[in-house]
Amino acid sequence: PSTPFSTSFSAHYTTRLSVTSMEASERSCSAEVEEPSALPCAPASDTEAPSVGGSVACSNLNNFNQESQIAMQDLLCSGRLKPKEFARLAREGGMQARKVAEVLRSFLTGLGGAPPPSLPPLLSPLGLRLVIISDTHGSHRALTMPEGDVLIHGGDFTRYGRREDALDFNVWLGELPHRYKVVVFGNHEANAPWAAEAGSLMTNATLLSQSVIELPTPPKEVGGAPQILRVFGTDFFWPMKTPNPHFDQIPADTDVLVAHGPAWGHVDNGSGCKELLRHVERVQPRVLCSGHIHGAHGVCQGKGSLRSTTFVNAANAKHGHAHMGWDPVVLDI
Repeated sequence: PSTPFSTSFSAHYTTRLSVTSMEASERSCSAEVEEPSALPCAPASDTEAPSVGGSVACSNLNNFNQESQIAMQDLLCSGRLKPKEFARLAREGGMQARKVAEVLRSFLTGLGGAPPPSLPPLLSPLGLRLVIISDTHGSHRALTMPEGDVLIHGGDFTRYGRREDALDFNVWLGELPHRYKVVVFGNHEANAPWAAEAGSLMTNATLLSQSVIELPTPPKEVGGAPQILRVFGTDFFWPMKTPNPHFDQIPADTDVLVAHGPAWGHVDNGSGCKELLRHVERVQPRVLCSGHIHGAHGVCQGKGSLRSTTFVNAANAKHGHAHMGWDPVVLDI
């Protein structure tokens, strides 16, 4: 979209990560990533994290020039390299401790989750605060929910599609103060026996299924016309290498795209969907909200042609389905 929206998320997280404490830093990265010693110097397959400008030779990591810095930062962003290992490789390559701290801080600030109790004032053009959750698997009441304008759930709000989970989830949504509530199906709901009647079950939120909702936002000027935030929710599809015609339905003017599975290479632990990424490149939404990969919870800013897109993996389940280990993600747009 050509509308000059901006996304701000760097200041709104409870977890204040100290770059001098690698234990704290490691908490905010995915728990199930490959160790750097197991990573090849160049991608061995199309599932490896992308490098910048082609493969990066091992000698570049030792010299830690600008190209290898960018490649290593991409590995951090995609969740395939732990901050602790990044710091070790950087220091061995001769990078100054202050520079290591600066790089880590820029990538780890947005990975914590819920906002602090005293939220800063909104500085973004639209003045809307998004609260994003996903993969609650029936344990939604265990979450501490921050205030906001738009609540987005990225799917898997039940455990194995249990109807009682869906019913209680709807009741819980009705208890929350958020002005707008948007929900999409995850793989746990897609084939549930009640899926066909989900619209009548989900009375306290808008269930998006290959559809869009337009949310009015406060006008910039007194007496001015309100702006519109367009949120599109897509059904869940397993990653595929062939074109997905359902993704063709994503409008080009989408501001916030909600898809249960993440796009490839962005907070996905290398398990995201390349076809979804292709359509994100086409649409260039301001935010892509996803979940599904529990260990890849985090926030990542796109690079290159995707630098205006913020990628969010808001999965709240940390280990398995029953344990809520990650906090909600808060974004201002």
